Amino acid sequence: MGSFAVHPFFRRRFWLLVAPAAALVVAACLGLILHFLLGAQGDEWRQAGLSGDTVHFFAFGHRRSGLAFAGTDGGVYRRDPSGSWHLALSAEAVWSVELFTDDRTVVAGDEAGDVDVSRDAGKTWRRSFLTSDGVYAVSIRPGQSRWLLAGAGGGMYISRDGGRHWQRRLRLHSSAGTAFAWEPGSAMTVFAGVVAGAANGETQVFISRDAGMHWRVFGRGLGSRAGIMSLAAQGAQVYAGTMGNLIWALPISGVAWRQLGNGLPAGQHVSGIAAVPTRRMALYIATLGAGVFRSQDAGRHWSGESGGLPSDGGQQLVLTVAYAPLEHAIYAGTLEGAYKLPL
Repeated sequence: MGSFAVHPFFRRRFWLLVAPAAALVVAACLGLILHFLLGAQGDEWRQAGLSGDTVHFFAFGHRRSGLAFAGTDGGVYRRDPSGSWHLALSAEAVWSVELFTDDRTVVAGDEAGDVDVSRDAGKTWRRSFLTSDGVYAVSIRPGQSRWLLAGAGGGMYISRDGGRHWQRRLRLHSSAGTAFAWEPGSAMTVFAGVVAGAANGETQVFISRDAGMHWRVFGRGLGSRAGIMSLAAQGAQVYAGTMGNLIWALPISGVAWRQLGNGLPAGQHVSGIAAVPTRRMALYIATLGAGVFRSQDAGRHWSGESGGLPSDGGQQLVLTVAYAPLEHAIYAGTLEGAYKLPL
């Protein structure tokens, strides 16, 4: 499967997605022509450590400048104030990392089906096995560091004692939970994305209005094909990055999803979304083939923002993008490490 094998949605537990994903490569390659014609905008990306590592996810400090965690194929890395990255947790393909606002509580989910929790900023960890189907997303309830969520093969899980005990709160048939996003300013409303592992699997966004205890489908008309790869909530909007069908948006109080694709190459897998809280209309998305794009008008129009990012076999595969608030910068996770774009 080439470079796409690094992403959880193309690994062994989602093998039925290989055929449709491969078919979309042709569209992605054609889309690159448009991407390069658009050209990169603004400053170029520069290497920011973890050279040679595959980076799936970032979490940045809320109070301590320079503090950051990265989920990689080999585990969780922590960045110290000097800018150096050190392995904090050895694990199999860490897909998601979350850092609480105390800058001490860290949660990570991995391919082996574990949820790892640290209460001392990554110095020591406690591991809990959740499911053999892999844990692809983790989240911490705002304001409550012991209330944890996990999206995994087979469902959405919750722990209210800091990860010691878990309960499945949404059962998913032939599917996995892959992304979380909280409504801005809320500790109750949370959204979750799901990817299908078989032809009859789920490909929806779900909403919970009681912090993950109960779930229902959110919105209608989402053309997600094989599922949701990324989520973000900015202002009153929810954004969903899909497998092979670009990015979609729905107001939190709305009914029907709408596709946002003006300026984006067709057929793209949107693997990450980063909202910039200080710029309420600004969004960045990562794609598995055409690099990074940005929007200055809440997703209505997009332009390429990939200058300086590495290329792999003629494609720019970006697995995640994240906003670092204390640096006012966007970070991109790639097959060749971390990259930084100052704003």
